[in-house]
Amino acid sequence: MFLSIAAIVNQNSALLIMNLSVNPRMAGNPVKIVISLISKTFYLCYIYVIRNLISVSLLFTEKKITKKARIEAAILNSLTPLSQAEICKILPDVSTTTVEVVLGAMVKSGTIKRIGASRAARYIKV
Repeated sequence: MFLSIAAIVNQNSALLIMNLSVNPRMAGNPVKIVISLISKTFYLCYIYVIRNLISVSLLFTEKKITKKARIEAAILNSLTPLSQAEICKILPDVSTTTVEVVLGAMVKSGTIKRIGASRAARYIKV
């Protein structure tokens, strides 16, 4: 089920209010809090848009799209580098092992480039 962008903003606003009530140190620096809220909101909206683009593209195809093809589409249609965890958020029905195998094959074939190492690794099209 997809959230609307308004729901994402409302959810982050609720988290901000909760952080302010739990952590009084954060209340002293409102600029940091607002920047954090804005960056989290844009990130969640970005994930929301990518997830919807993939689901809409699946609606217009006659054949069933494989998990491998959906992972490849997520990476190749992304404007920014994506981590393995971000791909798992975009495609929640695909296991992390499948994502790992597909990313490894794409790096080996030269379709995408790996930036960083281990958990900090991000992938972008070449």
